[in-house]
Formats: sequence, structure tokens, C-alpha cells
Amino acid sequence: MLPKKRKVEKSLFTGVLNKSKSFYGKNISLRVFPIESLETTKFSFVVSKKVSNKANKRNLLKRRGFSVVKNIIKHTNKGFVCVFYYKKNALSSSYVEIEKDIKYLLTKARILKI
Repeated sequence: MLPKKRKVEKSLFTGVLNKSKSFYGKNISLRVFPIESLETTKFSFVVSKKVSNKANKRNLLKRRGFSVVKNIIKHTNKGFVCVFYYKKNALSSSYVEIEKDIKYLLTKARILKI
């Protein structure tokens, strides 16, 4: 899991929903909200009940997402709030497909420095 300082607080979600820029992938969509005063980039993963009614499957997707972010967090730019929203077809996708999708979205949003 990521450290608490790298996760999005509830108070930041309203800004993300109202003033963010969206990027779309095959299994995941990303909303990015730049905040210059942040020392780090913060991440969050949202899996609605429309994706799966079972909590263990929703948590599995979140854990996979946080695992990918943990591996690439060294290569990210500072000062962004990133919220990933899983789509329905993400349940049938593998870890590698989710990893490719997250890297693609972060590169497209110019957050990943690779």
C-alpha cells in the first residue's frame, strides 16, 4: 500500500470532481487536478458497485492499482491529485493490462516522467 501522505483526502475530492481534466483508457479513466502547493502527487482509486457488488473484487482492483502506482511513484511529477475510476470491463482484465493502462494514462496526462 501507499503511505498515507500519498493518498487523496476527502477534502480534495470536490476539487477533483469540479475542476479536473479527464483522460480515458481501456479499463480505467483518470481525473487529474493540479495543485501547486502539494509537495507530492496523490493517488486514489475508485471502484463503484456498478463494477462489482462484491467488496472483495472491488478491493482487489484497488490493491492492483495501488501496487502499480507504488512501483512507478519515483518517476512521477509533483503537485497533482490523480483519481482513477475503474470501468466495468476491468474485472476481467489482468494485472499487466491494468499496469499498461495506468502507465498510459499517467504518460498522457504528463505526470509520468518516463
